[in-house]
Order: sequence, then structure tokens, then C-alpha cells
Amino acid sequence: MNSYIEILRPANAIMASIAVLLMAIISHTYNMEIALGALAVCIATGAGNTINDYYDYEIDKVNKPDRPIPSGRISLKNALHYSLILFTIATI
Repeated sequence: MNSYIEILRPANAIMASIAVLLMAIISHTYNMEIALGALAVCIATGAGNTINDYYDYEIDKVNKPDRPIPSGRISLKNALHYSLILFTIATI
């Protein structure tokens, strides 16, 4: 899997989007705004996971060394920039 996809933790991001879609089903409301909201939640969750890995770098070196940052597949600088870009996209 591509490291920039892996750091998003896609399963977590998709589960967050499903929560938005379930809200739409429960409220009997579905439109393009709901779909875009679910996409924004997915992107924001991925951004949050990325910034979490950025700040937990030292801990992850010991506990989760195979993750993209501690394994050296993504630099700290790139992870920070990536999360900021994703947060920006999610808010637009």
C-alpha cells in the first residue's frame, strides 16, 4: 500500500464517513451536501490520523515501527505538510 494512503488509516476514515451516511439515512435526508460532508469527514479523519502520527513519532518508533513515519517512508516534514493540506481540503 502507498505510504501516503496507509498513514491516513483508510478503515478509520471510512468508518467516520459511514457515521455521516447513517445520520442521513436515519434523518431520511440525502443530497449532494451529505455526500460532500461524508467525504470531508473522511479527509479530515485521515488528516487527524496523520498529525497524530507526526506528534507520536517517538512513541511509534518503539511501539509501531512499521508505520510510515518511524519506518522512514514519510519524513516528519512531509507528514506535517500532508496533514495541513488535507485539513485545508476538508474545510473547503
